[in-house]
Amino acid sequence: MEAHGRPGVRHYVLCYALFLVVLALCLLAFVVWRQAIFDLLGATYGSGYDIGKAYTDATIEQVASLLIGLILFIVVVASEPYLRGGLTLHRHLDLRQELRRFTRLALPLAVAIVVGIALQVVSLTLL
Repeated sequence: MEAHGRPGVRHYVLCYALFLVVLALCLLAFVVWRQAIFDLLGATYGSGYDIGKAYTDATIEQVASLLIGLILFIVVVASEPYLRGGLTLHRHLDLRQELRRFTRLALPLAVAIVVGIALQVVSLTLL
């Protein structure tokens, strides 16, 4: 800890390292869910091509990607002050507190990734 009672550099390094992990999980969740949407749409309509289905697929894919991207963007934007706030609540770095905050963010993202992968597997078995 620095002499002024503020967290030191190593505390911020840990905080932003955890933030980068959250950012990577959000990006992975976006990629996984986007592919899950493609796979589910493919399993729903099958291999037959119809122009009406193509427009419907494109609309569903774009709206779903927009919603997922917006939700994950909010998670990323909110996670930085949330993780950094753990440093300013106490005069010292409480590693357990910081890891608890990280787990509250990372665990739902990991579950979302696993569910997205499971949806991909299910949709590919339906084809």
